[in-house]
Amino acid sequence: MPLRPVLTRNRPMLGTLDRELQVVRACGEFEKLRLGERVPLDFDIEPGLGEIEMPSLTLQLLLENAVVWSCA
Repeated sequence: MPLRPVLTRNRPMLGTLDRELQVVRACGEFEKLRLGERVPLDFDIEPGLGEIEMPSLTLQLLLENAVVWSCA
């Protein structure tokens, strides 16, 4: 399950962009299996931004919303 690493009791409130992208890529691949080519996944991340901290699961929520509204 792609979300298992982030659904723990000791999950920090902040994570790095790299870690969030790992989660989003895993969830995105799951959505591609489910919906096929209707879910294109392209990532264009500037080098050096991977260590930026951000709230956990922020990107995952954006991905879910994008899939719901683009594939509806």
